[in-house]
Amino acid sequence: PSAAMLAGLVAAESTPKETPTHLVVILHGRGDSELGLLPVGQAIAHSMKAPTAVVSLRGRIPEPPGYCWFHGASGAPDPQSLAENGSYSQSLAAVKAAISEASQRMGVPASRTAVVGFSQGATTAWGIAATGGPVGAVVAMSGRLFDHFGMDGHPLRELVAQGSGGSALPVLAFHGDVDGVTPARFGQASIELFEKLFGQRPRFNLLRGVDHEIVPEEITMSAQFLEEHLK
Repeated sequence: PSAAMLAGLVAAESTPKETPTHLVVILHGRGDSELGLLPVGQAIAHSMKAPTAVVSLRGRIPEPPGYCWFHGASGAPDPQSLAENGSYSQSLAAVKAAISEASQRMGVPASRTAVVGFSQGATTAWGIAATGGPVGAVVAMSGRLFDHFGMDGHPLRELVAQGSGGSALPVLAFHGDVDGVTPARFGQASIELFEKLFGQRPRFNLLRGVDHEIVPEEITMSAQFLEEHLK
């Protein structure tokens, strides 16, 4: 992989031999780095028929031994991180800017660009799905859509009103039914909230016997979903 800076975020990139027609942007979990999930992105890209580039972004906030996207955990965020201009909304803006820059540099349109996140990265990807962003599809693994997106008067609710334009992005969500970090009920609630907000139900896979982890089934299903939706 090669290193890059995209809109102020450190990134690791992996490009196919041919000119890429598709782009997968990876968002890691809490305490990880841009290198941690790069192989997951590469596995998804290799499973797709079209030549697909991968860009894995590093979280803005140091959290030893790695980095994070917002303070606290997906299941128990720091309330300040969800406040107006808190670390969560700042990361949403930074990630959207980095995705736009990556798409332009690779020559891949937003309609053929996807964001794929795990854990805190999935919670950030859910935020992009709710507020609109320069992507054609979203894959969220073991994360959640914060309840606050549905709370009138909350700053995150305002972001939904400003950003989505009323058209929901296609979302594929996964959750292990024995997830000990972000319990599966958060994944289920995210599906209900997204449908309530947009009238569109994300595709949801509850994985039996799976903890807070990524399993091969998610790679295969993600590649199929992205081929279906990135046109």
